[in-house]
Amino acid sequence: MSALPKYVHVDHRIITGIIDRLSNKNSASEWLRWMIDDVLADLTGQEKQYPPPRDALSDLRELGKLYAQAVFDCTPYTDLFGLIYMDLASRSTKSGLGQFFTPQVVTDMMAKMVGHQAKLPKDRLLTCLEPCCGSGVMLLSFARQIYADHGPGGLSRCGLYAIDLDITCCCMTAAHKRVFDLVIDFGTSQSPKSTRPLTT
Repeated sequence: MSALPKYVHVDHRIITGIIDRLSNKNSASEWLRWMIDDVLADLTGQEKQYPPPRDALSDLRELGKLYAQAVFDCTPYTDLFGLIYMDLASRSTKSGLGQFFTPQVVTDMMAKMVGHQAKLPKDRLLTCLEPCCGSGVMLLSFARQIYADHGPGGLSRCGLYAIDLDITCCCMTAAHKRVFDLVIDFGTSQSPKSTRPLTT
C-alpha cells in the first residue's frame, strides 16, 4: 500500500477496500483487529494487545491515518468500526467475522425514541446499558441524541455501560470511547478465567 492516493473525503468503504486488498497477506479480521488495537494504543499509550507482524506496520500506519481522516469527515459519534466490520463480513465468503450489528440508522431512531428530550436527573446519572455492545453503536447513538438535546454538558450527566462476550467488540467500543471522548464503563460476559483486563 506504499503509494496511497490522496482522498478528498474518507469513509468506511475506502478503508474496507484497502483491508480487502491487504487480506491476501493476512485475513481481513486480523487487519481490523490490528487497526483497532493500533488506534487504542495511540490514544491510550498502552501496549498493543495484538501486535502485528513487522511487514504489516507501514500498511497499518496508513490505515490509521485514513481512519483518523474518516473520523474528521463523518458526523460526530458515527460508528466507523462497526461499518468497516460489517462491510468486511458481507464481503467474506467464509463469514469470517461471524457477527452482524444493528445499523446506526436503527440505533439513532431508538435513541431518539428513548432519549429525545430526556430530562437529566439532578441527583444521579442518566444511564444507558448496552448488554451486547458490539462496536458500541447504541451508546454512540445515545450520546449523539443527548448531545443534540443538551449539548456537551449533557454527556457529563450520563452513565454509559458496555458489555460484550467478544473482546474485539469491547475494543471497538473502547476505541470509540477514546475517539469521541466518552465515559463508558466496561464489563465482559466471559468467564473470569477467559477474560483479560481491558484498560481504556
